[in-house]
Amino acid sequence: MTDQATPTYIFLDFDGVLRRNTSKPQVLDESCLHCLILGLGPVDEPRIVVSSTWRLGMPLAEITARLPEPLSGMVCGITPEVGDARVYQRFAEIHAYCTKKGIATDEWIAIDDSAELYPPGTRLVLTDPARGFDQASIVQLWNLLDIA
Repeated sequence: MTDQATPTYIFLDFDGVLRRNTSKPQVLDESCLHCLILGLGPVDEPRIVVSSTWRLGMPLAEITARLPEPLSGMVCGITPEVGDARVYQRFAEIHAYCTKKGIATDEWIAIDDSAELYPPGTRLVLTDPARGFDQASIVQLWNLLDIA
């Protein structure tokens, strides 16, 4: 298991992460979901915050309903829209959420397929949008979380 310093907030993108860029629109890939469940298995009480653009056109309840257990039970919110961010848009949204909720920088990581949405040094699991969240992503996640 992990120690107290391990971040528990997972800011999760969907397109390119839970669905490959070749998949049908708004259809999550079973293998990506399975790998995320495996990847989060050793994490103590992970809390998923939806940072995907899906949150802009779909209620949180509908997004959550598309996720299997145990992922759906881990969802605790969505990031806000931040209209004035000129660079690192997704990071700005995550920062706004963390500021409001009192979440420290070392308590979260992002899982996304778009590095340009984050400044260098962000704790980011960068997925290949053609593969989504896969075994290589699990390795990245565990390295960021110091899980052996």
